Amino acid sequence: MPAIQSSHESQNTRFKKSDWSDKDKTEAIALWEAAASQIEMRNTIAHNPFVIAKDGNKGILKISELRGSPPYNPTLMTFHGVVEVHNKSGVLGNAIHTFIQSRQVRHSK
Repeated sequence: MPAIQSSHESQNTRFKKSDWSDKDKTEAIALWEAAASQIEMRNTIAHNPFVIAKDGNKGILKISELRGSPPYNPTLMTFHGVVEVHNKSGVLGNAIHTFIQSRQVRHSK
């Protein structure tokens, strides 16, 4: 995930160098970090297989956990985990929208 990390770091630098208030900078960085986390979870869901384990558990298997030498102890992202990612994405989207709207109102005066 180097491309996301690099973009994440450069965006934080842009926020820090902006002429925004410290409060706005802090909020923007927090929102950006939350978005980066959601992107990582979305990529896990989108780019890994859904499996049914020998013990009957079902979920998304993160293939990167199978690298290296055995024994492997991969974790499964369950349906509940997928729903949680979905719900957090909606909340985050609303928070970003509110932040952008509040900045537009303050700067249009």
